[in-house]
Amino acid sequence: MAPNIRYNWTAASGERLRLPVEFGISTVAMFGKLPVGVGVEAYYFAESPDAFGPEWGLRVFFTPVPPAPEWSKVPLFGG
Repeated sequence: MAPNIRYNWTAASGERLRLPVEFGISTVAMFGKLPVGVGVEAYYFAESPDAFGPEWGLRVFFTPVPPAPEWSKVPLFGG
């Protein structure tokens, strides 16, 4: 879950806050030898500044997770 709360300081009073409430689930799945983060999130805007903005939304994502390079496996401090 990573809600994107927005506040517009320059908008008129009562028109500044956009507050989504989200619920989602994700996991890591293997596609061949490549691990991929897969998830879905649904959100509802509990507070929204305009009457024409979205009331709800859906986000589906696929994030490839490439292997770490060898240089990143060396400890920076001690080890």
